[in-house]
Amino acid sequence: MKSRLFSLFYKLAKIQTAIDAEQQRPRPDWVRLLRLKRLRLVMKDTLARLAGSAQWMMGPMPAPALIRIDRRTRRRLR
Repeated sequence: MKSRLFSLFYKLAKIQTAIDAEQQRPRPDWVRLLRLKRLRLVMKDTLARLAGSAQWMMGPMPAPALIRIDRRTRRRLR
């Protein structure tokens, strides 16, 4: 169950990266953006459903640590 959640988080991050890259283009492809955003929403719904069932099965999950990363140097900030 945890590996599926982590896999979905990874895929969600890749989709978000693709959305950001497409929006940075001089002339973004709006059809591709719509498809990516729709896919992102489906992934978020799936994550919410799985996280809810995981919480019921395993008890409350600890909140993930939020880490800010400086985009220019790719270092962790506190």
